[in-house]
Amino acid sequence: MSQHSSLWFIVAVDNHLGTKHRMNAIRVTAATLDRIGNARGAYVLVLHLPEPVAVILPGKAAAQLSAGWYFYAGNAHGPGGMASRLKRHMRREKKIHWHIDRLTTKADKVMAFAHEGGDECTLVARLLASGGYHIPLPGFGSSDCPTCQSHLLATSAQIPENGPTHLPIQA
Repeated sequence: MSQHSSLWFIVAVDNHLGTKHRMNAIRVTAATLDRIGNARGAYVLVLHLPEPVAVILPGKAAAQLSAGWYFYAGNAHGPGGMASRLKRHMRREKKIHWHIDRLTTKADKVMAFAHEGGDECTLVARLLASGGYHIPLPGFGSSDCPTCQSHLLATSAQIPENGPTHLPIQA
């Protein structure tokens, strides 16, 4: 039997309150987030949509995502690394560039689990293998990925109001 493991760094932002905190009640400041600096790797954003969101992906029909919790896997291998990418994802006001921007601007909670040296496709595969996740919108965040149907997952599991404290990633 495999053990579940948490990823090495967790940052959470409640957009409604505009506060940052580390899961497990340990406070994270902007300086703490900066400590991961330009480390490269993969991350999973955990988003809560308080109401349904209409999503139109280029070249696809409009789709509706229900209110609830969503999990998006991404990579940060460019300049600025994960700290820069996560800071951008957690800003509500921004130019819509990536598919996920259509959700982070509507979410009332955005949290992130980051994995130095990790790969987004591996994170998606492991979350799907855990049995608690499904693909709500094929093609979301994976238009340039030859492996994954989607980098956005949803769950019907009961999630605590402040979000999950770990991800069920199989070791």
